Amino acid sequence: MKKFLVALLILVLGFSFSACGKQIEKAVKDVLEQSGVETDEDGNATKTITSPESSLTLSYPLSWSNLKGELNDDASIELGNPIKEQYLVVIEETDEDFVDDFNVDVYMGMVMDYFLTSIDLDKEPDIQKIKIGKEGIDARQTRISGAVDNIKAEYIYSCLENDGVYYQIIAWSIRSKFDDAEPIYMDVLASITFLQSEDV
Repeated sequence: MKKFLVALLILVLGFSFSACGKQIEKAVKDVLEQSGVETDEDGNATKTITSPESSLTLSYPLSWSNLKGELNDDASIELGNPIKEQYLVVIEETDEDFVDDFNVDVYMGMVMDYFLTSIDLDKEPDIQKIKIGKEGIDARQTRISGAVDNIKAEYIYSCLENDGVYYQIIAWSIRSKFDDAEPIYMDVLASITFLQSEDV
């Protein structure tokens, strides 16, 4: 009888702790959501940012900060983790400034011509057609390896167009830290979405 009571007590306590654990888990999730923190499909905590200039939205890791005004004067979004040398910027340009037959291929070529004047390349970049973001938007992307001001760096340079806006999304790190940063960059790029006009 005593063994039965001990087993019953353990069972009751187990259910109590299980219910309590679920309540704590829900409370933590609620607090995180109220502070703008979400979790991705892998359970990693992220924050979301929407461009102040358009409907582009992306998620980034909690270890990153908003670095507005620190990386590029033309960028609408500037994010990163300076301690880990991980950086990402978004630059936007309206199609009003371009001729009628302008497209993402022409845009990628134009920005590459400009960007490549500032870097000593290890090899010529190979531009790929890819799908980017949650909606699978047509984009162009290349990996760039080279040196800027005698510092070796690696870049993932992406261009896309959505609703009359052209986007450059540039992610980079110093060469020795790029392999650790690359999966994070790819997760951020995969999170890109565009709010519908009624959401903006």
